[in-house]
Amino acid sequence: MAGNVVTYEEVFGVAPGEEVQESHGMTWRPCPAVTALRGLLGGFTDVFPAHKLGGRSGYWNEFNRHHAGLAVDIMLSPGNPSEVALGQNLFQCFMQMRTVMQWRGMIYQHVVVNSQGQPGAREESDHMDHVHIDWHGGDSHVTWFSPITSIPFRSRAGALTQLRPKQGNQIASSIRWSTQAQTNFRQDTTLQTALTDLVERHRGGELTVGDLAQSAGLTR
Repeated sequence: MAGNVVTYEEVFGVAPGEEVQESHGMTWRPCPAVTALRGLLGGFTDVFPAHKLGGRSGYWNEFNRHHAGLAVDIMLSPGNPSEVALGQNLFQCFMQMRTVMQWRGMIYQHVVVNSQGQPGAREESDHMDHVHIDWHGGDSHVTWFSPITSIPFRSRAGALTQLRPKQGNQIASSIRWSTQAQTNFRQDTTLQTALTDLVERHRGGELTVGDLAQSAGLTR
């Protein structure tokens, strides 16, 4: 389906509630902002090879912002100080470039930033191995299908199982891209320069691990 709305059927090949098949795979159509960021970072192939720039979702029991092409996960090894420092500095760089990139949310090392650039904290131990950045417009951009209590899932081997929807008794049937998601910032020279400088410092071993929550303005 063309345009700024991605449907469950476009991604999974069936309507919500019908049998989804692993052999069919998932159709993925990234928004312009996701394409721009993956393109910019992907230009530094030694630092950001393709497998470190996740966008797709592997979940079959929900339809989320990743399925809809609205998010990027920049994978980093939490046991590698160099990569952790890179992740922290990327997060800070993206914070500074919010008006250029027009993202609507970020998460890394328990630190969450909303669409207004305001930081908060998450207690659960997630997003330690990747920087998540997205252009999701929120609940007002989601159309829900309900009630639904199970999703028939056919594995590649042919086994049929019933998956429980992650959102209880509902699942998204379509997600509309936000206005910000259609921002193409790939040619922005300020962002290009900032990323190039950051990567060069990473290559030179100049980045150090800090306290991301503190640098984002959060107090413990």
